[in-house]
Amino acid sequence: MARFIVPRVSRQLLPLLTALFSALSLHADTVTLNNGRKLEGVVAEESDASIVFVQSGVRLTLPRATITQIEYASDEERQALVEDIRETKPWHREYYPESARPFLDRVKELEERKDKVERQRRTVDEIIYEQTVGERRLEELETRITRLRAAMDTLDIQNAPRGTPEYPKKVRQHNKLVDAFNQTVDRRNALLKKLANTSGLLAKASRTLGRLETESHVHARTLVRDWKAYLANQRPEDRASDWAQRLNNQVSQHRPRALTADAYDHVHTETLDNGELKVTVTADAGGHFILPLRLNDTYDARLLLDTGATTVLLYREAARLANVRILNQRGMAEVADGRMVEVSRGFLKELDLFGRYFSMLPVDVIDAEATNQRIDGLLGMTLLNQFDVRIADNRLILRIKPPEH
Repeated sequence: MARFIVPRVSRQLLPLLTALFSALSLHADTVTLNNGRKLEGVVAEESDASIVFVQSGVRLTLPRATITQIEYASDEERQALVEDIRETKPWHREYYPESARPFLDRVKELEERKDKVERQRRTVDEIIYEQTVGERRLEELETRITRLRAAMDTLDIQNAPRGTPEYPKKVRQHNKLVDAFNQTVDRRNALLKKLANTSGLLAKASRTLGRLETESHVHARTLVRDWKAYLANQRPEDRASDWAQRLNNQVSQHRPRALTADAYDHVHTETLDNGELKVTVTADAGGHFILPLRLNDTYDARLLLDTGATTVLLYREAARLANVRILNQRGMAEVADGRMVEVSRGFLKELDLFGRYFSMLPVDVIDAEATNQRIDGLLGMTLLNQFDVRIADNRLILRIKPPEH
């Protein structure tokens, strides 16, 4: 028997390798090539010029001129190997009944969609990294500009006495500071243009990511629903069969994890015929609308809808639980009681509103204690502007358009 060293392989290759080693255990025909490599399988056809060699279900045509030696297995071993190769395996499409094969295609399509989501997410992360590096560089340039301006003010060349021996030296120092100041300002202005362009790219990439995530979720939800209906119509023995269990495991791996309204009595969702998502929220006893959202796929938050708020505002503990990325930027914001508080700037990589995804949303993070309703922050116009918002009969109605292609 030949010795094989198997490298690290993907899951798609594991079935083929399983077939290979299963076949090798039957002591197959061995073909030795001129370069010393040995192949084990079945010699299916022979001619004076070439042979057809089957290895792991793959047919290879090998010219006689490339072959040094052929060692044939016994007839019994060759027959057993042929039957093993011909036997339908779980990774073969023919292993499943014809009516179930479309689900194999849909699972593959969904995996491809999720791969697109991951590639787009990496693109967004790369843009974020570029933007973060640029913002840090901008801070450095702003600091240098401030220091150069302070140095020029300290030198005060305008009021320096012109007839003194030190005056020419001060002029040279002043000119160097002016040159450095102008160069730094030019670099700052160029960087500002680059950051503006990067922000545009980030916004576009984020919209694409949100669309891809939404489409992936919709396909996953539809796949699971249709598979359950298909399985319910099968005979009990078919539902318990190996093919059904294997396909069920493949489908179950793609069960959507999106936030659903089932756990909230005051929220109702409905997908309309035109693809819009209609979310109806009933006000609480105080007349407030509290909307549940999933942040960064890690934390289910409850945000108070506030049409007077500009951005999404999160309390710091909620931001921590949701792994919100905090930037080095700070500012001031007015809260409901009129106080001005310091806020940290940040962004959400992903916000899930019942299967509709929004990416790279700017947020403000403040230090505040949650109320007894476990409110995690405020939902402002940054997100609300993307919906059709209506309030009637103590109900908030949001209509969210399907993602644009």
